[in-house]
Amino acid sequence: MAGVDKLVGKMKRQPNNIKFSEAEKVLKAYGYELSRVKGSTIFSRTQ
Repeated sequence: MAGVDKLVGKMKRQPNNIKFSEAEKVLKAYGYELSRVKGSTIFSRTQ
């Protein structure tokens, strides 16, 4: 989880320089899953 903590720190310091893959990694680590609905990307919380 150390890599995720570093990414969260980067997001706080440089919010405009975040790659989608980095945001996806952090969200998955916190229990979200990726789903696509008609071309849009949506993250939903898993139980």
